[in-house]
Amino acid sequence: MDNLKYPTDQISATMKNNYDLNKNVLWQHYSTTEGVSVIYPATNWENCQNFDPRYTSSYASAASPTNKDVVLVIDTSSSMKQPSGITAKTKMVIVKEAANNVIQTLKPNDRVGLVSFDKEAKTPSMPSTSHSCYENDLAFATKENTDELKQHIFTLNTGTTGDSNYEKALLAAFNYFHSSNDTLDNDNRVKVILFITDGKSTLGRDPVQVISEENAKLQNKISIFTYLIGQDQDAQIQLTKMANQDLSIGSKSVSIPLFFVHTEIISQ
Repeated sequence: MDNLKYPTDQISATMKNNYDLNKNVLWQHYSTTEGVSVIYPATNWENCQNFDPRYTSSYASAASPTNKDVVLVIDTSSSMKQPSGITAKTKMVIVKEAANNVIQTLKPNDRVGLVSFDKEAKTPSMPSTSHSCYENDLAFATKENTDELKQHIFTLNTGTTGDSNYEKALLAAFNYFHSSNDTLDNDNRVKVILFITDGKSTLGRDPVQVISEENAKLQNKISIFTYLIGQDQDAQIQLTKMANQDLSIGSKSVSIPLFFVHTEIISQ
């Protein structure tokens, strides 16, 4: 714990000893919460300037071993075309990168769903595949499924309307938990909705009321994480109330490894 930025020689010595004891060990990885990585044996990598070990599924498996059900909710209203404050990146580009980071850290036993919204809410419809589960059911985070979902995220476009209907977005997100085939051990799965936007709701009912009603149907097992791109004060207040689930009884906060860079974040 004292060497998160500067790993000691003991780490590489241990790796060498592991290899000497078992020649079938091809690669060994050491990573820290500071993003430092040691790989044995040493190798030359190309185009690795953006590599961060914390975005790998192996790191996430160690940092958060509990299986998760995650629904990403992404605002695609016209305001997401605006500059993010990061050179040459709109708000939408930042959100796509963040969503991709979340998906690629999921383990195969995790499940994932995706909702995009402006005045309407949409879930993925992928005619190029034989899978219909993306539209209505949580999909296991296998490589095939995560590749499809990441591709879908990068094809999302901002709409022509500035309206954001949180009610429809939340109903679509909660529907994943209602409609998925739950033959799994749900008592031991973390269930979360990650809600990403740049402004407050302009259409529909009070989102806090929607969360209260829908979560009650699921014994208040769903935790809400809200992320604000920008510094809209009204949106900050609304999103904080959503994350706190002020009207819910028995709501909870959980910790999962998310690394959203270059955004103003409000989370609970």
